[in-house]
Amino acid sequence: METFLSAFQADLGSVSSQIEFLQARSMSLSTKATNRKELEAHLGPIVDDIVLSPALIHRISEGEINDAWVKALIEFDSKFTPLHELEKRGIKAVGDVKPQFELLRTRALIRIRDFLVDRIRSLRVPNSNIQVIQQTTMLRYRALFHFMLEHHSQLANEIKQAYMNTMRWYYSHHFDRFRRTLEKVRLESRVEMIGNDEARRGGLFSMSRGTLPMNDPFHLGDRVEILKEGNEYVAMQAKDLVEKQVFAQLESN
Repeated sequence: METFLSAFQADLGSVSSQIEFLQARSMSLSTKATNRKELEAHLGPIVDDIVLSPALIHRISEGEINDAWVKALIEFDSKFTPLHELEKRGIKAVGDVKPQFELLRTRALIRIRDFLVDRIRSLRVPNSNIQVIQQTTMLRYRALFHFMLEHHSQLANEIKQAYMNTMRWYYSHHFDRFRRTLEKVRLESRVEMIGNDEARRGGLFSMSRGTLPMNDPFHLGDRVEILKEGNEYVAMQAKDLVEKQVFAQLESN
């Protein structure tokens, strides 16, 4: 019994030491978990600011330029301001990711430049609907130009100048065509005035009565004689009415 109790006491001491070890281990893990949470609270926003998802990188680099592409570009643009602030604070991780940010920004600027240049060229296509192009492209994707203006002002000014030159050519060209058309209409309409016989007699653009087309809506033809006959008929009716009234008055007297 004494031997058994001695062995039990030794085992109990071993279990007690193991429990103390587990308690110390638990406290250590709890402290590490608390410290990790505090560290994540501080590092989480920093990591979010300097990390770009693969989907975002692929969309900006290779994706079609549409509304989803514009949203990705806005998200990418929103990370530049925090990146500069972290760089000023001396965060070493910024130095590792900044070259990747610069490469993706250059890729985005190249794609925006090609997109806008292609749309500006479409304004010079004959019979193009300039209002539709402006509303569905220029205004709809104006965030692209704002991004270019913020990150590469020289390229943005060149695109703006190209657009201004194109619009100047467009309005100048079409107003010149409109002016020439109005001048042509004015010259051809000199002989199309009702009763204007002077335009039909002599002059460079004169036309004789016999050369007027039969379907000319301003050609009076024999209709003036009908008007004259109508006036004589009305005068005869008025004369007969007056004579009847005079005879009726004489008979009554």
